[in-house]
Amino acid sequence: MCFDIRFLDELFPPEFAGYTAPKGYLWKVIYDPTRNEEDPGLFYGSLFRLLDILPTKDEVSPWPERIIFEHIQTGQRLSFIEGQPVYLNLPEEIVKRRLRNQKNKSIHNIQTSKVYMHSAIGIRCE
Repeated sequence: MCFDIRFLDELFPPEFAGYTAPKGYLWKVIYDPTRNEEDPGLFYGSLFRLLDILPTKDEVSPWPERIIFEHIQTGQRLSFIEGQPVYLNLPEEIVKRRLRNQKNKSIHNIQTSKVYMHSAIGIRCE
């Protein structure tokens, strides 16, 4: 029995364009710690929404430690270290803005705590 290998060319076109991801599915798993050798792992290559990736305030992260997601349009990377999301390559402008916001929040929290403390003991704040 002779088998014509050119038959396979019709089944698998040389240029597969792939499919477009559904709207919002922009985060691709580029490193999956559950992957070993030939086994692709549980998440490698899969697309997710940021809503699905980030845990809520009351939720513990379901992702394996050190998994890495990459935004398919911006190249921004996100990982999980000790159950907390960590952005790996944020532009410096965003990092500075976040630090500034944290500083402003901490100053605001100190000022409001002074107001509450003074009102609790009966001192007028001016």
